[in-house]
Amino acid sequence: MEPSTIGLFGFILCLIASRYLAEQAFRSLPQDQKLILMDGFSATRAFASLPLLLILAVMFGLPKIVPNSPFIGLYCGFALLIIYVIGMHVYVVSRLRKLGVDENYQRSYLVSRHVSHLGVLCLFGSLLYDAINA
Repeated sequence: MEPSTIGLFGFILCLIASRYLAEQAFRSLPQDQKLILMDGFSATRAFASLPLLLILAVMFGLPKIVPNSPFIGLYCGFALLIIYVIGMHVYVVSRLRKLGVDENYQRSYLVSRHVSHLGVLCLFGSLLYDAINA
């Protein structure tokens, strides 16, 4: 099996596990904290995917702009994705603390985010492996 296929399967499995863990953590909250959480992250849900669209544009656009370096989009996209993940992690942690959400929820939610990040690392790691060994 190709490394990129293994990475894709790892990515999908980690996303499913992450969603399950996040849902379990959310269900454990009292109703008032659920409302605080939903209101506190409403703008984030609306705009958090915009940087990801930019990263995808870089990944697919750069190879067309710089055709003699076909993997530049992948490398730059991976670097931008790391910056995005770190930035979102810092934002989410600080926002959860500011909202005063239950500490147990914060820990459980962060575990689910780490599982999700592991999936992204599996996918991009396998793509980088394929690119380096092409």
